[in-house]
Amino acid sequence: MPGKQIKFTLALALGLIATIAQPAFAQASPGKIGILSLQDAIFATNEGKKESDDLEKRFAPKRGEIKKQTDEIDNLKQQLQTTADKLSEADRATRARTIDTRMQALQRDSDSAQADYQKAAEEIVERVGNKLVGVIEKYARDNGYVVVFDVSTAQSPVLWATPGANITKQVVDAYNAQFSATAPATPATTTPKKP
Repeated sequence: MPGKQIKFTLALALGLIATIAQPAFAQASPGKIGILSLQDAIFATNEGKKESDDLEKRFAPKRGEIKKQTDEIDNLKQQLQTTADKLSEADRATRARTIDTRMQALQRDSDSAQADYQKAAEEIVERVGNKLVGVIEKYARDNGYVVVFDVSTAQSPVLWATPGANITKQVVDAYNAQFSATAPATPATTTPKKP
């Protein structure tokens, strides 16, 4: 009898150990690895699309102004080139200085517009990206991912992954569901254009 009781106690103890250890082993076992393009995800969300469209609309007049100035300078250069042999040395120098002055002003305007645009785009990335990171963390935890790599940059450590590992769309869908910004009427580019 004592031998049977020891066997029963041992079997019961092993059963309890297996029941307790099973969740511990499940936590220690490897989970899924996911990849996503954070930059694409930011501008694929409804909020990111809307913000990107608004940014493009806001900078379209400046882009048009810079194009107009560029065309005017090109016309002045063409005029100087075609009439250079008919002008006096003083007239050629005056026109060349005018072109140089206008080119410098255009460069300053273009650099300033580019800096303003870049700053506004970075604000979108930061604002949407900060919220998106929280969505990524929740999605990863809820779906058994142990690590998610950002493959937005060329310096990404990921050399290859199966298409099933890419969770960008799922994360964008989760973001849109959580923050429910409506999509813009016109399709947006994946990343903002430069002015």
